[in-house]
Amino acid sequence: MKTDEIVDLLRIYGDATYFLERLIKSLRKKRKDGDWDRSMGVREQPAEYVAGATPTEVDLPEDMNL
Repeated sequence: MKTDEIVDLLRIYGDATYFLERLIKSLRKKRKDGDWDRSMGVREQPAEYVAGATPTEVDLPEDMNL
């Protein structure tokens, strides 16, 4: 490995460990403070769905054998 590659890997490793430590600290604080959201769900507004009128009969092509 080249020196530049090792330096880059060490920087990436340092960033990853720093952010993981911060994340773990934050999650522990949430658990301790009691504001942990245990729903494990995404809170999004459901999309409005409106179905239009559908025909009761469908015109099939002449060459279709049913």
